[in-house]
Amino acid sequence: MLCEGLYFTFPELKELENRLYENPTQELVSSYNREYNKTMRYIQQGEQGQLPKLWAQKIYEEYRATGKWTHPFLGAVYTTAPDASPVLGVGVENEEAKMLIAVVVSGTIMSGQKTLRGVQREKLKKERQSETFSHFTNRYVAEEMEEWQTKGEYEKTADYQTRVNEETRRQKTDELTYKAIEAYAKQIMEDVFYEDNNYYPFFSSSAISENKYDADKETYYFNMPVLGTISLKMSADEARNFPSYLSDDGINSKRIDNIVFFIRNDKLELAMADFVLTYFSDNVKRYRYVNSSPEAQKQIERKAQEYINRGNDYLKSDNYWRAIINFERVGRYPTAITENADFYSKLGDIYFQYKNSGRHAEGDGDGYYSGIYSRAEKKAVEAYEKAITFDPNNAALCEKLGDAFIKDYKKTKAIESYEKAILLDSDNVTLYEKLGSVFFKDEQWSKVIEAYEKIVSLNPNSSTALHNIGVCYTKLRDKKKAKEFFTQAAQLGDSDAQENLKNWKQYVKRNF
Repeated sequence: MLCEGLYFTFPELKELENRLYENPTQELVSSYNREYNKTMRYIQQGEQGQLPKLWAQKIYEEYRATGKWTHPFLGAVYTTAPDASPVLGVGVENEEAKMLIAVVVSGTIMSGQKTLRGVQREKLKKERQSETFSHFTNRYVAEEMEEWQTKGEYEKTADYQTRVNEETRRQKTDELTYKAIEAYAKQIMEDVFYEDNNYYPFFSSSAISENKYDADKETYYFNMPVLGTISLKMSADEARNFPSYLSDDGINSKRIDNIVFFIRNDKLELAMADFVLTYFSDNVKRYRYVNSSPEAQKQIERKAQEYINRGNDYLKSDNYWRAIINFERVGRYPTAITENADFYSKLGDIYFQYKNSGRHAEGDGDGYYSGIYSRAEKKAVEAYEKAITFDPNNAALCEKLGDAFIKDYKKTKAIESYEKAILLDSDNVTLYEKLGSVFFKDEQWSKVIEAYEKIVSLNPNSSTALHNIGVCYTKLRDKKKAKEFFTQAAQLGDSDAQENLKNWKQYVKRNF
């Protein structure tokens, strides 16, 4: 939205914007852009000389009527530009208004907006530096609770009493206290690291100090504002070059992500963070800091659990893509939640649920989390392999990995997985069926027979296994054995075997 002064002097611009919000057509977008560009040219060329005068007079009249400045922009201009030269001949008596006019004429609108942002940041910095976490939390929770506890206009009393009671108040307070840590950290961090419109805080060589390297521990130590003392595992060569990495022109970005904070003694401390250097060549160096204190570990685990809860919520509505995104984010955090087979086994299952749904998510085509649908089989393989590292003697996991390899067209790998599963669970008929099926598609008839004979030994009444053995002997051109197993299968009621025997001459003529 544009500055109020433009709307005051160019009402057609305001009208276009209102229409644009109501009905955002391409035609209106083009009209708005043309009018906006024309307006800015008028200002830059000085053709609309009445803009500062009319705007300032309007604001000053509002001030006299209400006793306060309705536009904080004005106060920012006066505070930060007291020596600005007033515009001659405007006829505005108030000094603050003259300052406003000076900024509008000399730097147009944007310079004033930047001035305001600078003043606000300096003011906020002082406030934030003096505000303790407990004070911030009390204020944050009170404000959020007040809104949450307000009964909705269309909310039934019974529904409200279910939503807001002693138990839910306690849960909500606990939830908001947790969120307060992130909110408190964000308002402090953005003073030091955040650049405009950037999600991640950035760091550079000028942001670190007191750096030293412990060669015995292979750990690099340095201090950073807000974050305190950081220790990163790295080799001696990396540590020697680390400060130069931060100023290297060949590095595209230097960011800190996966940041988790915790509170100790009413102060903000870093629980974990990844320091990431991305080179233009797409080579990425990632260094992780993790605080080993129990308080820090608890906060890291809670962050991971937050993503798990979101993922489960998305699963309830069969939004597999969003669920996967959240479950993958859980893996960023070193906690007991992810250091187990069940987590990765479930993730592998969700990849296949997404693929089997046949619904390619609208957003699954660009950005960081892109192409999950098209790569579901490969990602499932990775998830099951990770699960097996935590539980290598789990036959069910080996079976799942075999299934994933089949869908990823890796028959040899699938056979290896099924055979390992059989070693761990030798009486599982399903494993022999799957192994036999792979050999059958690969026309390894002797191995198919071996697999199905094992099924028969475990389940003598398996007419399907007996029939399939007969088919394999047909492929091996052994009429006697084929007829023998078709006969056994037919006696157990296998319709295909019965049909083959009924028309045995034709079957032989067709297959031998």
